[in-house]
Amino acid sequence: MEYIKKYGIIVGFIVLSLGYFLFQNDEEPPEFTVPKQQEIVTEDTYIYVDIKGAVKYPGVYKLDDDSRVFHVVQKAGGFLQEADDLAINLSETLRDEMVIYVPLLSEEYPLITDVIENEDNGIININTATQLELESLPGVGPSTAKSIIAYREEHGEFVTVDDLLNVSGIGEQTLADLKPYIVV
Repeated sequence: MEYIKKYGIIVGFIVLSLGYFLFQNDEEPPEFTVPKQQEIVTEDTYIYVDIKGAVKYPGVYKLDDDSRVFHVVQKAGGFLQEADDLAINLSETLRDEMVIYVPLLSEEYPLITDVIENEDNGIININTATQLELESLPGVGPSTAKSIIAYREEHGEFVTVDDLLNVSGIGEQTLADLKPYIVV
């Protein structure tokens, strides 16, 4: 009994001392915070495309900027039975403000590319022209033609003819001289 009394007092003293030291600190422990994950901000970019002709629901459609012609045809309800679906390139990448016309099988028409790019009218599409075709334009030599192609390869297709002002070596006057001979 003497043994329990003696060691009981010591054990009690130790427990009270530990309790005192543990609860003596009035400060709250630091709050653990989880670092915020960096938010990835993505800008959804859209384009608007006008589809006309032999589709179920012609009109203007909002699409992702990486859409193709077949996407807008699907949104427009698909081709009509009498549509000449071979007249358009379904895999072509869409551009903002683009107009797509789906002709009827009964229509006689020249291909758009034949009208825009032919030797008779001298009009050149700056998005598809070769270096030699570009050099045939007034005021465009080999280095300017190379700059146009390099710009096109780095930044994608020209959206408007005025985008040529972004190409090194082309200023306002050169652009004015080129406008009658080029399209996008």
